[in-house]
Amino acid sequence: MNPVIFGYLKVGAVFACGLFDNPRIGFDTPFLARVEIAIEPSDILDFVGLYFNDRAVGGKLQGMVQINAITPWKSPSMQAPLTPKRLNLWHEARARCNAEGFAKDPVGLVEFVGCRSEHDAGNSMTAELHIPDIALAIARRREPFVGVSAVTGALIKQPMSAAACLEFVNLHIRADKQNQLHLRTGMTEQDLEAIRAAGRGEDALPARILKEKMQREHLYADFVSNHKPTCHADERSSGLFKLVQMFSVNPVLMGYLKVGIVFECGLLDNPRIGFDTPFLARIEIAIEPSDVLNFGGLYVNDPTVEEKLQGMLQVNAITAWQSPSMRAPLTPKRLNTWREARARCNAEGFAEDPVGLIEFVGRRRTADSGNSMTAELHIPTMTLAVAMTRTPFTAVSAFTGIRTEKPLSAASCLEFINSHIRADKQNQLRLRTEMTEQDKEVIRAAGRDEDTFSTRILKEKMQREQLYAGCLQLTLSVSVFIPDDFSR
Repeated sequence: MNPVIFGYLKVGAVFACGLFDNPRIGFDTPFLARVEIAIEPSDILDFVGLYFNDRAVGGKLQGMVQINAITPWKSPSMQAPLTPKRLNLWHEARARCNAEGFAKDPVGLVEFVGCRSEHDAGNSMTAELHIPDIALAIARRREPFVGVSAVTGALIKQPMSAAACLEFVNLHIRADKQNQLHLRTGMTEQDLEAIRAAGRGEDALPARILKEKMQREHLYADFVSNHKPTCHADERSSGLFKLVQMFSVNPVLMGYLKVGIVFECGLLDNPRIGFDTPFLARIEIAIEPSDVLNFGGLYVNDPTVEEKLQGMLQVNAITAWQSPSMRAPLTPKRLNTWREARARCNAEGFAEDPVGLIEFVGRRRTADSGNSMTAELHIPTMTLAVAMTRTPFTAVSAFTGIRTEKPLSAASCLEFINSHIRADKQNQLRLRTEMTEQDKEVIRAAGRDEDTFSTRILKEKMQREQLYAGCLQLTLSVSVFIPDDFSR
């Protein structure tokens, strides 16, 4: 039995079972804490893939124990009285603690339940639960948890609560890469299906409990609970959506995207944005060839470029709501989403952090209104601090080898993000995919100087980022100076 995990589980049980609300609980009256456990992938990207039913996720996955909920006896879901067997177990435990010198410590029962499918009553195991004085003292002090978000890299202060204790326990298990806690195991098909069912919005108990956990814990907050896709039918609208999810769970990419949004949406210029006034950042994404020379070939319409090209996600622009291209007011639905997000962050101890909305838009045709998905966006204090310091980027050109310093700005954040994705040759970020004909045509249209929104956004990106200057110069010189008969 791990003392750290079980210690914080006991503190969580103190809050969940109301031991401070009634001083006789655990003495004259029994309590029972039902602990819902499940197996999740140890790699968060595999979790995302299962949630969005990505068939590329392997069948054999390493899993780990996670605690999804603590439910007290006599809560709405546990109204049945304790069975005579359990009541007798509690009486024996209470008497034993009294005899061993722990008469002043509350004693109850804990039931571990593993529920894996819609028709699964769950495998359960019940034991006595002695709450020592130190667990009560920690709960009374209510010192907040301080940690670093796995998604944003930001410092997080969380009020002490049952939910915060569970999040700490789950992160502690997740951080055990060497399996020293012996809490890792192979995932079964039932484990995998419970996550897929949650992604499909099914209303079975395991799916509901998992989604409640995802809404509570910061690791999941940036990529699932509030994404609402509104897609046109095209070759790969769902595939583009999955790439966005993979992007959203990466702490480096999302961290720098948030810094860029701070600049673009004017959060440093107006201290009330994100508090009294919502903000919305529109993120224009596209698929480009992972080989920049193939990009050059498409741009100059070189017929020798291969038909099958490996592509990668790229971020072409951040556009702030109320910029010239986004004058329309926020819809009532979006305004309500923002108000709910602002209220939730206030309740969770983030009242001093700005909150807004983020919309990812993928335009794949030259005349395309785009597939879009909108989510709430919490900007943590550390992100604001990074933006305020304005420490410049130092980079080396892939073509010239020249080292350059770039001021920290929305544009330099996007260039860093795009270079980071491009450098991932092994596709560890899972942001690579095969290009569609529509993806290629946007690049060709930009090369033909067509004046559509997609081509304008792409050409503005090319003017900003150093990589394209060297690539196009090289591509154009090759196309000009190689004789026709040599190319044949």
